[in-house]
Amino acid sequence: MAYYSSYPVSANHTASTRSGPSYPGMNERPAVEVHADFYFKDLYLQVEQKLFKVLRRTFANDSEVFGGMFLVPQGPNGEIEGSTAERPILLEGVKVNDMVQLLRVLYPKNQGIDEELSSRQWAAVLRLATKWCFMHARTVALSKLSAMADPIDKIVMYNDPAYELDAEQWLLPAVRSFCQRFDGLTVEEGTKLGMELTLRVCAIREKFAAQRAGCRVREHNELLDRIIKVVFELSE
Repeated sequence: MAYYSSYPVSANHTASTRSGPSYPGMNERPAVEVHADFYFKDLYLQVEQKLFKVLRRTFANDSEVFGGMFLVPQGPNGEIEGSTAERPILLEGVKVNDMVQLLRVLYPKNQGIDEELSSRQWAAVLRLATKWCFMHARTVALSKLSAMADPIDKIVMYNDPAYELDAEQWLLPAVRSFCQRFDGLTVEEGTKLGMELTLRVCAIREKFAAQRAGCRVREHNELLDRIIKVVFELSE
C-alpha cells in the first residue's frame, strides 16, 4: 500500500547517483532503487541503496534540521541538494526500514497517525525524529512508547543518548516497575540491558528490598526514587 502516492512507480525503477563518463576498470556504485511506496513528490532522499521522493514542505516545516538546510544553497547556481534524483540528500548512518517507519508517521495513509507500528518501529521513529528535530513526530512516538514499551526496554532506551529521554518521566517509572515486581531479571532481559545496566538495576532492587521494611508502603516510591538517583548518579 502506497502512502500519499500520486505517481505510480515500478519497484524495479532505478536512479543513478553518479554523472560523467565511465572508464574501463572504474568501480561503479551500485544502482539505487526507487522505494515503491514513498516516491511521489519533490524532495529526493537516499538511504543506503534506496531512493525516496517525498513532500519537501513537510521536511522544511516540521524539521528544524532540514528547514535550516533548505535555506542555504547547496550547489552551483544556487541548486538545492535533494532537488533531483541525480543529487539526492544522502542520509548516512540510517537504515532503510527505520526511514520507512518515520515516513509512515509523516505521511500516513489516512489523516491520522498510523496505529500499526510496533514498539520497535516507534523506537526507530523516535530516534530519527530526535536526530532531525521533527518535534511533533517525536511527541507522538514518546506517547506511543510510553504505553507500549516494557520497563526493561525503557531503561535501555533511556541509556541511549540518541533518544534524549528525561529521567523523571522515563527512567524512574521504568526502574520502579521492575523493582516492585515479584520476578527478577530473566536471561533475555539481562542480555538486553548489558552488564552495566544489569548491575545497576539489580543493585537498586537489592537496596530497596533491604530498606523498604523501615518505611510505610506509601513512601516506597519516594525511597525507590532516591536509590535510583544515587545509583544512576542523577542530580536532585
